[in-house]
Amino acid sequence: MGGFTLIEVVIAMVLLSVGLLGLQALGIMAVRSNGLAQKNSRAAATASQYMETAFNQFRGGTPRQLCETLGNGDRVSVAIDVNSPNQPTRPRITVEVRTPAGLSNPLPYTLVSYAFVPSGISAAAGSPCS
Repeated sequence: MGGFTLIEVVIAMVLLSVGLLGLQALGIMAVRSNGLAQKNSRAAATASQYMETAFNQFRGGTPRQLCETLGNGDRVSVAIDVNSPNQPTRPRITVEVRTPAGLSNPLPYTLVSYAFVPSGISAAAGSPCS
């Protein structure tokens, strides 16, 4: 008689279940990575928007630092450092976006740039979110 023994069937089922568990773990990691990428994209877009607002404020002559919490729980801070003795016409603008605690990546998304201002400006230095 041809066929499979009970031991062969059990071993085949064990191997199949181990393979399926590996696929399930892969799917879970894919979902987590997708969520993290979405969070980083949202933080990058928010930081870019606030950086552009800061540049527009410089062009208008009204630079200001801020610290606010958005509706989705993200905290945004815009810090302006004008205390560079070597380059008074190039203040450093730092935009930092922090996601709410409990999400997978607690590191903030930070965007740094320099604005050119023909005549030096005076503004408070440091982080507004102390």
